[in-house]
Amino acid sequence: MNVQLPAGAKVESIVLVDALGRISNSLSLISDSGNTLKLDIPAGLYSLILTAKDGAVYSEKVVVE
Repeated sequence: MNVQLPAGAKVESIVLVDALGRISNSLSLISDSGNTLKLDIPAGLYSLILTAKDGAVYSEKVVVE
């Protein structure tokens, strides 16, 4: 799964939660090393939760096939 972040995005952390509520992946972004993340995860339904450096939280349902 590739996550494309907007150019100049100030993301502090990304959490990927599976359909059972288990954290599948959690990333803390310390540097602005790019705007594409590659995650190797099994197929399923996930919630992708991004926390911005200004404290804003965004979430989106994601289906991985």
